[in-house]
Amino acid sequence: MDLPRFLALVKARRRLIAVIVGAAAILALVASLAQPSRYQANADLLYGRTSTADSIIAGGTTDTAATPESLAATNVALASLDSVAVNVKRRFPGPVTFEQLRNAVSIKAQGVSNVVTVTAQWDTPAQAAAIANAFATEIVALRRGTAQADIQSAIDALKATVASGAGGPAAAAGLQ
Repeated sequence: MDLPRFLALVKARRRLIAVIVGAAAILALVASLAQPSRYQANADLLYGRTSTADSIIAGGTTDTAATPESLAATNVALASLDSVAVNVKRRFPGPVTFEQLRNAVSIKAQGVSNVVTVTAQWDTPAQAAAIANAFATEIVALRRGTAQADIQSAIDALKATVASGAGGPAAAAGLQ
């Protein structure tokens, strides 16, 4: 088909083409308006250095010899625990379910850094932000509880060492 015949065909069918284009535009508009709005909010967490009870007893404050990749994976795994989502559910009474909250949130490490991003998607911007912040708060509380338990374990071990007199009088005096 050459150009003059094509143009003649388009001219003859211009109303049909206009109706099809208009109907497609209206269908696209209706489909986009029918979809629920989803808003996204992020909360970034910086994981600090952790100490084990053994390193506290020995007087150190450094991390164990873990690779950055394993630390990042550990931080994401801790942040993804169901117990975190259960605690967040307690903050949001009402029709929202545990599964809805857990599915609304994704947790990703930023490369091999100590930063984890909590991303929440919800129907309103305020709720998305509240959910992201609630997950971040609960993750911090989980890490704080773990650190406090480690420190209490170190305190108990130090008390036992002092009580038994291990290491002689000089060690006991230094620990007190």
